[in-house]
Amino acid sequence: GASSREELAGKTLLDFMHPSVQAELRQALGLAGAPGREVLLSEQKLTRIDGKAVDVELTAIPFVYEGQQAMQIIVRDITERKRMEAALRQSELRLSTVVSNLPVVLFAVDRTGRVTLCEGRGLEGLGIAPEGICGRAIEELYPNRTEIRNAVERALAGETVGVHMELGGSLFECRLCPLREHNRIVGAIGVAIDITVRREAERAVEESEARFRSIFEAVPLGIALCHPEGGVVLGNEALSEMLGVPPPDLPGLGVAERLHPAEQLLFQDHWQRLAAGREGFLESEARFCRPAGHCFWAWLHLSAIRDVQGRIRYLLLLLKDLSREKEIQAEITAYQERLRSLATEVSLAEERERRRLAEHLHDHIGQLLALSQIKLGELSQGWLTGASRDIIKDIRDLINEAIRSTRDLTFELGLPVLYELGLTAAVEWLAEQFQNRHNLDITVTGFLAEAAFSEGMRVILFRALREILTNVVKHAKATRADITLGQEEEHLFIRVTDDGVGFDPEKLNTRAGESGGYGLFSIRERLGHL
Repeated sequence: GASSREELAGKTLLDFMHPSVQAELRQALGLAGAPGREVLLSEQKLTRIDGKAVDVELTAIPFVYEGQQAMQIIVRDITERKRMEAALRQSELRLSTVVSNLPVVLFAVDRTGRVTLCEGRGLEGLGIAPEGICGRAIEELYPNRTEIRNAVERALAGETVGVHMELGGSLFECRLCPLREHNRIVGAIGVAIDITVRREAERAVEESEARFRSIFEAVPLGIALCHPEGGVVLGNEALSEMLGVPPPDLPGLGVAERLHPAEQLLFQDHWQRLAAGREGFLESEARFCRPAGHCFWAWLHLSAIRDVQGRIRYLLLLLKDLSREKEIQAEITAYQERLRSLATEVSLAEERERRRLAEHLHDHIGQLLALSQIKLGELSQGWLTGASRDIIKDIRDLINEAIRSTRDLTFELGLPVLYELGLTAAVEWLAEQFQNRHNLDITVTGFLAEAAFSEGMRVILFRALREILTNVVKHAKATRADITLGQEEEHLFIRVTDDGVGFDPEKLNTRAGESGGYGLFSIRERLGHL
């Protein structure tokens, strides 16, 4: 730190050294060797004139000057080298800290296969200390593990090697590569990562996927994972059979393409709503068409599958072939139609039998009673005494009552007003009968077009109306009822209202016997057969 040579004149090297090392340095100078031989004294801290400490390296070269022993001292400033060495040590410390805390094993071997480096927290799982490995040959460490020795030999031959090795019950993924110096292989370096946990997780995932795949393929439902845009990503065998598409052709297939044309527009609208997150799921029945042109009904379920951020990734499609269900439903419908037809025939047969009985009552029993009345009248005009005439009179009164009852029964069984005048007239007659017998004020308004009714329909409607009026009399405690006949669009109606106490429709059971309401049950059954 001198500004000139003169500033250094008269000073010795020891003047710039710390007092604590001056004696040591003086002794080292005294022990210097033969003249001409360079001697490294030491590395010391030199104190500059300005007081700043500098790292220096001191080298002494003894020589003879004018017949006397002399010493040339070379002082080298090693401040930068010291800084770099400190930085290198710090870097090595950081690297050692990182390597020793990583769940890996970092190792190196020399050209002869002897371990020169072994670090990493992965050694803890193996119960191995680095000092138990370093300096030993691979063949000594693993005499029976040819796969390890082969991997090291391949790396020493210049090949980059990746292998899986099982050590101490753990599975390691190892990667070795040649270690070169001046383009010459001087050894091999490698890293081994403990993948035991990862492998167990992968195995668990594989087992889960295998279970899912077995269910996916075995379930008798068509299942497809679809892009929100509409293409199938993955489909099972059942879906392939339903749609008539070979399994290799399912990926990319548009589901809407297999829908019946009448279903496509509505289905695409629901699909877009689901893909946009505006609907949670869709369940419905829809028709699908196979390539050969055959169409079938299927139950359809469509729902969204979201990722952890809530974004829709896929749409899940479930299909169930309803062909058999539809066939059974068609058979049941046909059977119900046959039952309705049979019920109608039974009703008509009952009605014909009533008319036959009515005709028999009118033509035979009624005539016999009338003839008996005439004969008794003739008898009362003859030789009978007063007491006998009174008896004859009582008998004739009874016969007259029997004739009236026979006429009423004949009218009710035969319903001549229904067959001769039509349903509207029959309703008016029925209202008059209930009004006279039960003191119930009944008003009939409107009319029905007779051409709209078959004979069976007229009978069933008339009998149903009579059952309803009977219920009004028995249960409603009404004093007035209104019967309205009419037509609304394509439907004909007969409406009965009254001023009675009414009933709760929610509590009315539709099955006969459970609530005592056989009358209404009978009405529903008869009307259901129309």
